[in-house]
Amino acid sequence: SGGTGLALSLAGGQQVLKDGALIKIALTTPDFPAYLTVDYFSHDGSVLHVYPSAQLPAQQLPAHSAFIPGNPAQDGGAIGTVGPPYGEDLIVAIASRKPLFVTLRPQDEAATAYLPALGAALHAAGGKLAVTAVKLDTAAK
Repeated sequence: SGGTGLALSLAGGQQVLKDGALIKIALTTPDFPAYLTVDYFSHDGSVLHVYPSAQLPAQQLPAHSAFIPGNPAQDGGAIGTVGPPYGEDLIVAIASRKPLFVTLRPQDEAATAYLPALGAALHAAGGKLAVTAVKLDTAAK
């Protein structure tokens, strides 16, 4: 995160989650007011766009604030539930001074489609950016 203070963690500090477990993450925004983009990259090549979403539209968040991108009314803020295929996945959070995308991406898409668009969005964003990621291993019970 380059010393900006952007922080991402799995609830409880767990790195391995078993089938059926709720995936809960916590974020702390960087040292500047920021828009967050949170993506779940599955080892199967798909990307789930966690935030922003149709349910939780993008909003500028104050510097150094705690943020849970899931819906607290559903599953206590979980962003998903562990299920097959199991393996090593990656959750990535990006903080930017303005939203990276003007319109929402499809909730699920192939990383091969998303990564070029993300690269272009990051290039166009200019200004201060912060990026952090956490690895998650999913496994059968």
